[in-house]
Amino acid sequence: MTEIIYCQLGYAATGAAFNLVSWWRMKQGMKPLTATSPAKGMVSMLVVALITLSFPLVAGWIYRAGWIYLILRIVPGGILKHLKSLFIDRDMTHYASFKAGVIAASINIVGISLGIIGLIYSFISGLPT
Repeated sequence: MTEIIYCQLGYAATGAAFNLVSWWRMKQGMKPLTATSPAKGMVSMLVVALITLSFPLVAGWIYRAGWIYLILRIVPGGILKHLKSLFIDRDMTHYASFKAGVIAASINIVGISLGIIGLIYSFISGLPT
């Protein structure tokens, strides 16, 4: 489980870095990388990190409930919304580039996949004592 937690923290760090670059671009007068508010994105990644670090607390229930919440929140907004804008609507109005949108969706796809793996593994391996 430790390896999964490290990977989930890596997701949080990567997502935060992506949003930090987007915030920096805004401060320079350029278009942000995606339509997602960089501040909201950084707060979301902080929540991911805090939920992930909660695994040893309360027998892992905060971790499980938190990741279920994150999956339900990030899939529609952080994955489907980006993919719909990029591939169905082909609306690049709120994106710095097509590549930036694909990177944003990819970061979240990897992160949510890690969340699902962590949830499954927490049920199979049992909770920390």
